[in-house]
Amino acid sequence: MLYNEYFSEENIVNELIKIRIASARKRHEIEFLNNISSLAPNSVEKIACPATKYLPPRRKWKRPRKQFRQLPNADKTPICRDKINAAAIRATIVSAKKNNNLDQYTWGSNLTTFIQEVRESITGSIKIENPEIFLQGKNREKKTYRPIAVYRSLKDRIVLSLTARYLREALDDNMLPCVYAFRSKNSYSYNKAVADLREHRIKHESQDLYVAECDLQKFFDTVNHRVARQALNNAVSKANTRSKNSIVVDKKAIEVFEAYLSSYSFSYAQQEGKKWLQEHNREGVVDWIDNKTLKATYGSLNDDVLGIPQGGALSPLIANLVLADADEKVMHPPDPDLFYARFCDDMIIVHPDKAQCQAAFDRYINTISALKVIPHKGVNITRYGSDVYDYKSKQLYIWGNPQSGKKIVPWVPFLGYQIKYNGDLRVRPSSIRRQHDKQIKIVSDIIKLIDEDPESLRDNADVMRKAQMKLIVMSVGRNDHRTKGMTLQPCWADAFYLLEDNKSCSGQMRALDHNRERQVRRLKKRLRKIGRLKPGMMDGNSLEYYGAPYSYHSCIGQEKRREVQIPDNQLYKL
Repeated sequence: MLYNEYFSEENIVNELIKIRIASARKRHEIEFLNNISSLAPNSVEKIACPATKYLPPRRKWKRPRKQFRQLPNADKTPICRDKINAAAIRATIVSAKKNNNLDQYTWGSNLTTFIQEVRESITGSIKIENPEIFLQGKNREKKTYRPIAVYRSLKDRIVLSLTARYLREALDDNMLPCVYAFRSKNSYSYNKAVADLREHRIKHESQDLYVAECDLQKFFDTVNHRVARQALNNAVSKANTRSKNSIVVDKKAIEVFEAYLSSYSFSYAQQEGKKWLQEHNREGVVDWIDNKTLKATYGSLNDDVLGIPQGGALSPLIANLVLADADEKVMHPPDPDLFYARFCDDMIIVHPDKAQCQAAFDRYINTISALKVIPHKGVNITRYGSDVYDYKSKQLYIWGNPQSGKKIVPWVPFLGYQIKYNGDLRVRPSSIRRQHDKQIKIVSDIIKLIDEDPESLRDNADVMRKAQMKLIVMSVGRNDHRTKGMTLQPCWADAFYLLEDNKSCSGQMRALDHNRERQVRRLKKRLRKIGRLKPGMMDGNSLEYYGAPYSYHSCIGQEKRREVQIPDNQLYKL
């Protein structure tokens, strides 16, 4: 597909819809506390959606008929709310176009003009506005912050998003199968990386394996613009050489790539970050690599420009392009016993032979050093303990049964999972702790409002229900018995669909279920203490049982829940 074909009316409208839905989801999160107490800070107005002026208002949506909002089965399974809303927006636009009155609506006229502006922006001189920088707390004790870049220009966001899609699809065949992040092919994901590692472990079940892990320090903040440009040029040359039709990557896409790099650098983020700290009367610094490490890598920066925005549309592509050389070096020469996987800047090398594993690891380290990215210093594992999993990079260690040696590690962490030497899976303890803390925070925020003014509660009988449903939706999504094996809304459990029933995993999930119920009891106790929960309310038969499919434990062994698709006749293609 040609570059300008990516900027079709349908693609641009779909990008606007995605932005509209993402903004609505943020507003919904904020409104949760507002619906409970009148004292909750009302910051919904701060989340202004820039796409609203180009799309029909919600009250004017042409909603799909009821039978098309459900799956064609006996249980009338509901379809994902976001998919229904997206279809409703498209249906409204299609209806206006069929009636030849699109430009009679303010939003319709704005949409027509905006689509034209986006298309024109990729035909002339390419310019991407500098992003707005705000800081996010990283370490409270050290008072360090990480910079977050937000591109406020809606036109720029859509141009970057569609250009990223174009370049991913044009250059994806350059990527080796060991690269699992940000591929144009849906078959690649972090869950597939974990599944492949587990399969390799089971294949060598009778052997101890040697493992090397490496994480890169502030990878996105240290990407060298010169290296990124060279990586793109190399990828384009390979794509052109490989293509039988001699298809050349469009020069305009390369110009957008250049404009993206020019719009941001870490030094720019540092300067804007200092202004942000002053405006918000906060003390602290933007976290950065120490000068000693930086000097050892560069000597002197001279004219080198570092840093790309983490979370930016083109940044994942740049990560794959920059590290592609390391992938090729590690995988050459081919070795069926070597397992290498990289997900963005996280990588792991596994091999039954110590010398071969070390050689592959050395090839990786030498290559990334030439690419001017900085690895965390590898820690030598002298004994097995819980602190082993706190290190981001490790020198070679043995993966096997710890009963046969003190230096043997039974569980290998990778991408949110831990894989045992016998193939068992569990969630990384740090991920469990974060989910545990999130449960506590949801209830603590409600209790804080209650303590401030009990009379501020909008409906005390409904507080329990809202809190329970919030905790359930966050954990397992909007499910019921009709939706078994399906996913109606992204949730925590969907991220770990590889989990199977084993002692470690089962204990983790039951602990999350128990903690969730503890938080519900804590809230109920607080409401009863202030006299806003009558005896018997939410007790006994009046309390609904929220077990399967609402529990964390019930999600074990479900495999990947299939995404619910809206019927083709309700997609409303533009």
